[in-house]
Amino acid sequence: MSDLLASIVAILIGVSLAISAVLATPPKVKAENYTIAKDRNLAQDDLNDNYTEMLSGQKMLFWFYYATLILALGIKFLDIYFDGETNPALYNTYYFKIFTAIFSFVSCLSLLWSATLPNLLHQINTQKMKF
Repeated sequence: MSDLLASIVAILIGVSLAISAVLATPPKVKAENYTIAKDRNLAQDDLNDNYTEMLSGQKMLFWFYYATLILALGIKFLDIYFDGETNPALYNTYYFKIFTAIFSFVSCLSLLWSATLPNLLHQINTQKMKF
């Protein structure tokens, strides 16, 4: 299961990097849409605030992806190091159960949070068209 989740998260990291590339250039307010400088500055401030929130959310999601991958690698390492297939007692240890519970929580959270990616792309495109 950890191998499957690690593969899915690795793909999602690629998608996340693509979104980060899109977010690399902050949107600017068009001068022709706001002829008054004060209105243009207020619109740009509003746009900058929304942009910063999107970047922060994207960064947190990215770190959750990395935490999931690190935990998946940890589970794989424990399985290989303690020879889990020939030593099934490893899977019954308290520490292994805690480690896999943390992995399950973080990976489920990151996968559920991934559902916000289409909404994030929609927000980016809407803001670019709006301003």
